[in-house]
Amino acid sequence: MIKNKNSRLRLIAPLTALVGAMILPTQSQALIFELNDIGGAGVGSNARAGFDAAANIWSSLLQDDFTVRLDIGFSALGAGILGSTSSAFQVLSYTDTRTALNNDATSTSDAQAVANLQTGPSLAVVTNPSSPGKVDTTKLVLDNDGSANNRFLAITRANAKAIGFADTGASDANITFSSSFNFDFNQNDGIASDSFDFIGVAIHEIGHVLGFSSGVDIYDVFGSPNGPSAGNLGKNDLNNFAVANILDLFRYQEGNLDWSVGGNPLFSIDGGITDIAPFSSGRFNGDGQQASHWQDNLGLGILDPTFGFGEFGQITPLDILAFDVIGYDLRQAAIPEPHVFGLALLGLLAMGSTTRKRQTQRN
Repeated sequence: MIKNKNSRLRLIAPLTALVGAMILPTQSQALIFELNDIGGAGVGSNARAGFDAAANIWSSLLQDDFTVRLDIGFSALGAGILGSTSSAFQVLSYTDTRTALNNDATSTSDAQAVANLQTGPSLAVVTNPSSPGKVDTTKLVLDNDGSANNRFLAITRANAKAIGFADTGASDANITFSSSFNFDFNQNDGIASDSFDFIGVAIHEIGHVLGFSSGVDIYDVFGSPNGPSAGNLGKNDLNNFAVANILDLFRYQEGNLDWSVGGNPLFSIDGGITDIAPFSSGRFNGDGQQASHWQDNLGLGILDPTFGFGEFGQITPLDILAFDVIGYDLRQAAIPEPHVFGLALLGLLAMGSTTRKRQTQRN
């Protein structure tokens, strides 16, 4: 769900479900998107054109040969709600996920990331002592008891297909934007200062569907008495659930695989030796933004947690690196190799990410 707050939007990724178990240009391999209108986003509408453009941008970068099915809508939502997104998730064992990532590796970054994954059927991670409605962010503990949250991952259905698991033919997500807000549907001449970039926000939301998601958000809600309903969490022990996503395999603090709320979580693909970029640390018990994003206000990428009026949304090399290592195959050499990535990131931060459209009089 996306809510308007001051001059910026908080872009909120859907929480992982804790459970037990448009035609694009023809190419030899292509990530295909099927868009199903559930109201207000029919062919010929501005909303449909915006979703098509966002989907085409992802397909131009990723060459995985499968279909992403999205139910899309553009209609009035509740007061202050810009949009909502919910993804379907699939539970896989860590062992099967690691094997699939290894078999799917196509780049130098893939090889480095897989080589630095923990061995064995169960993960050892740093986390916080927690119980329903309470998380102690002042303490850290090592969780290596081999329970379900150490042995299983909850992965978006699209991400599971990217690493070779079967396509069931079901919808991968529902994305609906509110028709009550001003959107600019054309990125070609920048974004109007009184509008939100529809294509940029759609790129962001599709990115969550594709797998940019963190189970740390579940730990955060679980330990938050004032947070939203945690649904089937109830008073269950999170040890009994698959919580983490593939992206969490590259979430580190101080050289340790770290799924704690708060602190300074960092993206790393070499086992925590090299810190590439910071993640957000938790909506309720962290820095105020959901963990399924880059850290805010650094201009890191399309998966930043907030969006401003007039802000132009575009995918960065950092975004692409993340999708590369969680199992997607790049259509072209879209990112620097890790040893030069720091220089590219410095340039990205200096460049900024806001482009505005000249205002013209409209009749």
